[in-house]
Amino acid sequence: MHIDHFRPKALFMHLATHYSNLVYACPYCNLAKSDDWPGNETQCVVGDRGYIDPCSPALDQHFERYDNGRI
Repeated sequence: MHIDHFRPKALFMHLATHYSNLVYACPYCNLAKSDDWPGNETQCVVGDRGYIDPCSPALDQHFERYDNGRI
């Protein structure tokens, strides 16, 4: 696993060490996302493009969590 800067540090350097901006990501996803970002600091999704913040309650609208830990 990698630690990903959800909001890319290349674009938002002031968030580089904020705990809420650091998330686990598999190496493939982390490298695929890289510094891509759809909008400004508060816009995770613009139109049909973007990323769901894994710390946001909105995540539960897209994924189901099971008692055994599977998502």
